[in-house]
Order: sequence, then C-alpha cells, then structure tokens
Amino acid sequence: MTPKPKLFSNTACCLLQAVLGLLLLVPQVGFSQKMYWVDNHTLSRANLDGSNVETLVTGPTWGVALDASHGKMYWTNDAPTIIKRADLDGSNVETVVTGLFSGPEGIALDASHGKVYWCDGSSDDIFRADLDGTNVETIVHLFDPLGIALDVLGGKIYWTRIDPYNIHRANLDGSNIETLVEGLGAPQAIALDVSHGMMYWTDGSAAGSIKRASLSGTNVETLVTGIDSYGIALDVDTGKMYWTDRFLQHIRRANLDGSSVETLLTDLTGPRGIALDVPPAKEFVFLAQSKITLKRTKQSTPAGDIHSNGTLIVEKGDPSTYNSNLTAVGKITIQKDNTIEYDVTSATAISNSGTINGTPSIEPVDTEALPSPSYGPVFGPNKTVPSGGSLTLAPEDGPYGIVTVNSGGTLKLSGGEYFMKELRASSSGTVIEIDLASGDEVTINVESNLQLGKEAEIRLLPNGEEDSDLVTFNTLQSSAVSFGKEAYLLGSFNAPSAKVTLVKNTQLRGSICAKEILVERDCLFLHHGSTGSLPGPGDLPKSSFDDDEEEADSYELSQNYPNPFNPSTTISFALPQASEVTLSIFNTNGQLVKKLVAGEMNAGHHSFTWDATNSRGERVASGVYLYVIKAGSFTAQRKLVLMK
Repeated sequence: MTPKPKLFSNTACCLLQAVLGLLLLVPQVGFSQKMYWVDNHTLSRANLDGSNVETLVTGPTWGVALDASHGKMYWTNDAPTIIKRADLDGSNVETVVTGLFSGPEGIALDASHGKVYWCDGSSDDIFRADLDGTNVETIVHLFDPLGIALDVLGGKIYWTRIDPYNIHRANLDGSNIETLVEGLGAPQAIALDVSHGMMYWTDGSAAGSIKRASLSGTNVETLVTGIDSYGIALDVDTGKMYWTDRFLQHIRRANLDGSSVETLLTDLTGPRGIALDVPPAKEFVFLAQSKITLKRTKQSTPAGDIHSNGTLIVEKGDPSTYNSNLTAVGKITIQKDNTIEYDVTSATAISNSGTINGTPSIEPVDTEALPSPSYGPVFGPNKTVPSGGSLTLAPEDGPYGIVTVNSGGTLKLSGGEYFMKELRASSSGTVIEIDLASGDEVTINVESNLQLGKEAEIRLLPNGEEDSDLVTFNTLQSSAVSFGKEAYLLGSFNAPSAKVTLVKNTQLRGSICAKEILVERDCLFLHHGSTGSLPGPGDLPKSSFDDDEEEADSYELSQNYPNPFNPSTTISFALPQASEVTLSIFNTNGQLVKKLVAGEMNAGHHSFTWDATNSRGERVASGVYLYVIKAGSFTAQRKLVLMK
C-alpha cells in the first residue's frame, strides 16, 4: 500500500521578509538530532542514541521545551520559582518569568505565535506568556495540572491532572475545556502525535506505564509497563518514543507501539522532563508538484500544512482565514482579504497583499516527494451500480474493469487492496461505503479515470471521519480529476500526474497529493490529524456566491485562453444537463494526444487546464492542436496553438 504523506521540512538560513519589501537577515538554527533532559537540577543533552553527553546548565528541576528553529530551550525551576531560557548549547541564560508559585512543572511552546505555556500545581493553574516572559495570563484554573502538550495547528492544549486522575484539553486560550480520559492511575507527562491522531502519556501509579489513545481519548492502550516517568517525547519521523525513568534512573526509547525497548543512558539520579531536537512532522493536507491555487472561502478551520514544489496562490478572500503553514519552492502569492494564521515560507519570493500572523520567510525549502504508486495495466470485468441501488465488491474478487456508480447508487467496499481500470462516480448523490470494522486499511488503485461527482460521499463504517487515515485512493491518470460540488471526502487522494479540483462547497478530511491542485471557493478541509470535525454530508453552509452562478442554457465549447499559449491553457465548456463527456486533444494528423475528461459531468460551466503534455506526461512539440468535446449528441472542436 502507498503510505500516507507525513513529510518533513529542514530549516537552514532564514531571510525574514519585512514591510516595504525590505529583507532582514535572521539566523535560523537547524535540527541537531539531540535529546535534552532534566536530572537532579541539571539540564543535559546527548545524541539520540545516548552518546556524547553534555551538561549544559544547572538549576532546572522539572520540564524542558525546545524552540529549535530559533535555537532556544526553556525550562521550569522551583527554587527559585522561575522560568528560564538559553541557547541550545546552554549559553546566554536569561530569566523570562518570575514571581511564580512554588510548583511550575510541565512546559510547552507555541513558537509560531510566540507563546510559552506551563502548569503550576501549587496554584492549580495553567499559564501562558510571550516567549520573552511578558503578558503573563492565567488561561485554566483546575486543580493540580501537571504535564502539558500543544497541538498548535489544531488550536488545542492537552494536559494531565493528578487529582482527579484525568486528561483534559481546551482551546489554546483555555476555553472549551473537555475531559478526554478519566479514572487513570496517576497521569504525568504527555506528548502528542498529531499526524496519526494519537496522544501518549506516562502513568506513575504502582504499576507504572506508558499509555496512548486517540486525541479524543478513545481506544486507550498500555504500551510499556514497570516504569516511573515524568518525561516523554516523540520522534514521529523515526517512529520512536523516548522517556525518563526515575525508578531505574535511566533514559529509554522504544517503537511507538511499545516494542523494541532500548536503554540509552544509565546511572542518572532522578531524570524528569525530556525533549527532542528533531524536525517536526508536517501534516500536508495539500501537496502539489507544480501549483496550488486556493480560491476564496468563508470556512475557517485548523487545516493542516499546504506545500507546493512550484507556486502557491491564495486568491482574493471573502474575507478568508487559513490556519495552515504555507510552503513553496516557488513564489507564494497572497491576495487581499486573506489572513494566514501561521508561517509562510518560500524559497523564491512572497507577494503579500493580505495579513500574515505567523512568520513570512524567504529561505531554502525542500522539494517534497509525492507518493508514486505503481501498478497496472488493470484488466477485469466491468461493474455497474444501478441508480438508487447498491453493489458490494470484495478486493479478492478483483481486479475490476470500469466500475460505474450511477446516480444515488452505493458502492460497498471493505478492508484490503482494490484495483480498477476506472472508477466513475461522477453522477450526483453517489456513495462509496467502506466497512472498516476490521481495522484494516483499504486502498483503491485506479488506472485511468477517477471521478467523484456532485454530492458524492465517502462513507466510513463504523467510525466515520475518525478513520480517514485508513483509506487511500490512488490514480495514475494524467487527465483532470474533479471532486464535487458539495462532495464529502474522507481519505488520502493521490494523483501525482493529474490536476485535482475540489469543486466548491466540498468537504475533505485527509490529504490530496497531485501534480496540481485547485481548491474552489467555500471548501472546508482538514488533515487526518486535525481537531474538530466536518459538518457532514450536505451540511456545509452554501457559498455566498451560489446565487451568482450562471446556469448553462445550451451546449457550448469556448475558445481556450490564452491562445496562443505557453506553458498551459484553460478550456471551458457548458452543459445544459448532466452528460457523459469526453474532452480530448488531437494533433493535426488526427492522433490522440491526451484525454482531459472522460466521464459523466453535472450541468453547468466547467473548465480544465491542458499543460501541453501527452498521456505519458511528456511535453509535446509546439504547433497547432485540436480539442474536441463529445457530450451526449453534442460534438464540437476548436484549434489551439502552443508556442515555444
């Protein structure tokens, strides 16, 4: 199966883009692959395998947190009761918060918004302040908080509490407190794997253990037993968790499922907090090879990161808010009436007419690898789901040829791997229902045509969107992929050779990886690990622009624009009624160059882009080409000119 994209970015040197187009050089620090821990009033570090131990500073008594991108570490002290910070090598120590109660313990950082959070068990409060210690505020008053962790993109704070023995979460400002797990032994340190939707914590009861559960508190598992730990940290990239053990006076690590336990350091005195200087996981909800375009939306959500190996354009907002980190190898353009709550990073340039509340940076940006599924050719019997009916397909009975889901039909699938020549579900109201009760992943591999039409629904049983990370759709097609309008999509969708369009008012929990991605207006998108939930099929508030949408009175094929063109052009057409459509490019010898559209489409106006490549993704020669549409009994053609 093709793994879900959980990708990472390296930081080297940052040029901070300032107002008036000036560029200020700001040094950035890379990730050193180190672990830091507190032991008997000292703060030390070592390599991740426990080698090269260094003592950095004296005084820390409990928690440690790292802002590796700015080269800083923060820690709590209870004698005196202060919070300090220093460079990652222990130099330049400074006190940032004073006048605390007697019990500052767990500490966590939101570097994107310049905030430090900490628990104080003596005052029964959770506090936050600016990273320089100013603007201290109490955000939660709840008896005996201890360990703390942040889901910054999800806008949530998680903490353990030792009387009663619970785990809670709230918004980053302390509002909307929820109890996630109750009746534990003695929960202490906590860490989050947001990319997989999991939280991990240590339990200091008599039968000390490490446990994990979903971010909503369900599916609690015991992973490691026989420990007494006040510190836990995760390296999601390598699939490892690290913890301190006060009983054994060790630092240990294991796989994230608790297997393969290793002892890294021994003969410590009383190790407590631990933190890792490793690259953070990037939760890409959208990842494109050449271009991402985001049109205006009224939706505001913790969405996941967005990355383009080419350019990234955020068109004029409504106004619109994006709770995402934006990264691109090429230029990032943010038009007016848009607010970007997190960081914006380009290796080339940033053109900003909106508002960036995070940090805009011009610095090296890695080219991220797209999933590259490999299979086919696919041959098998064709299958059809009748209008309003249902059909069950088992993976072991495949491969399948053309699988067509007609209007209102339900295609029923189960865990396993499917292979299909085409999956045509472009009629309105189609349902792909996937039974995930076994907990097995499902992968639907399509060779040449994947289409999901108006009000299409991916329905996951029994847990709904909670299991979106168990579902993957792959397609090898180079023709355009269209999802929506008002579709409800759950899963990872990989189309590395195609342009994928989310038609307006579509909901997505998961990710899209494609050659190019277009997100039309008023779509709502969440990564697998994002907190919150989608409104549900058909429940997304309709676009404020729906009343302005033109209906098509007749079939029409418009002249492409621009024409002549290089490197790409847009072809538009109109359908007065839902029709089976093919849109193809031919050379002047009548040879098929590329099929852009093949499948049923809804009535209305449609546009597709041709990037001057053939069906193998190769650039074609300059010259005159024909584009031909067939929709029902309607046929039309026009000429276009590719210039080099």
